[in-house]
Amino acid sequence: MIVAGWDVSPNHCAAVGIDAKTHEVAWVAVACEAKRTIAKLEEWSRDQKIELAPCMLLPKLEGIGKHAKSVDRIHRLAPLFDSWCHGIACSAICIEDYAVGAAHGSHYIGEIGGLARLAMLRVKIGFRMIGVKSAKKVATGSGNATKPQMREAAIKAGFKLPDVDAQTQEDLCDAFAMAQCLAWEIKVKAQGIGECPKHVREVLLSKSKANPTPILSRSLHFATS
Repeated sequence: MIVAGWDVSPNHCAAVGIDAKTHEVAWVAVACEAKRTIAKLEEWSRDQKIELAPCMLLPKLEGIGKHAKSVDRIHRLAPLFDSWCHGIACSAICIEDYAVGAAHGSHYIGEIGGLARLAMLRVKIGFRMIGVKSAKKVATGSGNATKPQMREAAIKAGFKLPDVDAQTQEDLCDAFAMAQCLAWEIKVKAQGIGECPKHVREVLLSKSKANPTPILSRSLHFATS
C-alpha cells in the first residue's frame, strides 16, 4: 500500500508517496518557481529509480498584488492537485491541518489547502489532517524540530534527498513526515500499538481542544456523497 504526504502552499508544494510498511519512497512531485529544480529532480528520479509524478513550474509573478497572485495560484495548482490524485499509486493522503496567524499568510495557505482537499474528495481518496508539530514529533521525536533536524531524520529514515534548493528539500522532508504519520496510523490500527515508538504513540493518542478525539479513534476524511 502506498500512502502520501502533501505539503502545499501558494508558492511551493511537494508530495511524497511511500510504502506504508517500509516507509520506502515510491514517488515524489513538486511545484516550484525554479526550472533547475525540476530538471534536477528528473535526473535524481532516474538515478534512484523513483517515480517523478507530475510537477509544475510556477511563474514568480513579481509586481502584482497578493490577491491577484493568489487567484493565479489557485488557477494553476487546481489541475496539478487533480493529477496527483489520478494515475499515481496512492491509497490515502496526509496533509497539514489548518494554519493560524495572518502574519504567516495562513489565509492564502488555507485557500490552497482547500484545493488540495477538494481534489482528494473528488476521487474519494481518504485523507488525514495533522498539525505541523505532530508531524515533526513523529519524524524526529520532537514537536519543535528544526529544518536541519527534519532533514536529518528523513535521511536517517532512508529518504535519499535530491540535490535541489533548500526550500524544495524542506518541502519534501515535510511531506515525507506527513506520509510517515499516516503509515504509522495504518500500521497501529491493523496490528496494535505494542511495537509503536513512544513519541509516535503520543501523537496517535494525543487529544486537544480542537481535536478531542485521538487519531487512533478517528476515521479518515472521505467524500460524503
